[in-house]
Amino acid sequence: MIVVAGASGNTGSRTASMLLKKDQKVRAFARTAEKLTFLKNQGAEIQTGDLADVDFLTSVLNGADAAFLFIPPRPDALNIREYYNDLGLAIFNAILRSGIKKIVFLSSLGAERSSDTGIVLGLHDVETILQRLTQVDIVFLRASPFMQNTLASIPLIKEQHFNGGSVDPNIPVYMCDTRDIGDKAADLLAQRLFPGHSVQDLFGDRFSFREVSHLIGMEIGIPDLPYVRFNDTDAMAELIDKGFSDSVARSHIDLSRAISEGKLHPTVTDPSKPTVPTTFTKFLKEVFMPAYNA
Repeated sequence: MIVVAGASGNTGSRTASMLLKKDQKVRAFARTAEKLTFLKNQGAEIQTGDLADVDFLTSVLNGADAAFLFIPPRPDALNIREYYNDLGLAIFNAILRSGIKKIVFLSSLGAERSSDTGIVLGLHDVETILQRLTQVDIVFLRASPFMQNTLASIPLIKEQHFNGGSVDPNIPVYMCDTRDIGDKAADLLAQRLFPGHSVQDLFGDRFSFREVSHLIGMEIGIPDLPYVRFNDTDAMAELIDKGFSDSVARSHIDLSRAISEGKLHPTVTDPSKPTVPTTFTKFLKEVFMPAYNA
């Protein structure tokens, strides 16, 4: 039995679906059962509950051979780093209580750093907590920023005819498709051949956001689609207007600054050789454009 957390989201759903295709038994959980119907129809066991509930998580992990775990986003968290630490401790205690021995944990490039990475500092803390599980085999998947993040720019592009954000437009940024993360997690969980503690960097194409805007523009018929860099004050205000807490908004601005300063990069693999197969061009055709045209 393999447990998949956040199975209603992009990465968790992909992981669970790929495991089921590999004829693995899957126990998928999320907050609401309705969003897991598609996995139930594929043969998954369904559980609903809160990742922060140690008793619930322990019961979900009991009897399982391996699990895919991560910290779900919490835009309204009053203190985002405290939120990560609380969930990290809940996961730590549930793993100890359940006796599960194989964990694939989704982290981020930059998680090795103890300062100046914004919201990724929370993942640094969680990795540090989980490293104390010396009798458990853990792979930390340090993923680059998601290609799917560009989907949030669709309204701006449609309404204002420009792309924008708080990252320096000229700095190349590593990116990966969440589908590739799910595929990698499923492969690791199905084989369960990862002894000890290890890190795998997941990254694909590397483009600046000016180049990203040009590639998007080529697809939508605006080849000179500009990228406008927002100052920190305006970017903070925009995030707060969307419902982000001050703590979460500030952590995202700090992350943008870290990306602009080149602080999120592979540390254990050759940075010139992508570790996931999906190119940004392929992502645009298969994911971005269908969403743009919807």
